[in-house]
Amino acid sequence: MTSSIDPNNINPNVPVSDQDNSSQNLRDNFSNIQGNFAKAADEITGLQDKLVGLTGPVYTPVPIPLGTGPSAIIATQFATSNDTYTLTFPGTGAIKIPAGTTLQRPTGAAAGMVRYNTTFN
Repeated sequence: MTSSIDPNNINPNVPVSDQDNSSQNLRDNFSNIQGNFAKAADEITGLQDKLVGLTGPVYTPVPIPLGTGPSAIIATQFATSNDTYTLTFPGTGAIKIPAGTTLQRPTGAAAGMVRYNTTFN
């Protein structure tokens, strides 16, 4: 994603200290700063809704951090499935999987699907 924020439209030399400054320059600079903050807010909101997808076979000899936030969403699908590929989650954190009651199970459930059944807590 390329940012639409333009830092070049902000004049760092406005206002000039110990001088009578044009109010138009101050207004223009303030307006540009406001515009860049609005663009930043939109871009951050857009990034919060993104998913990271990995299609396999996926192999990384060194773990790659996907972010520093409290969670990362990874959708992984392996092209082939055999004992060569092992999905590993290093660390001491947790993995959050879908949860719900027996009545909330998805229709069309198939062998290999995993979810936490809260009915049988």
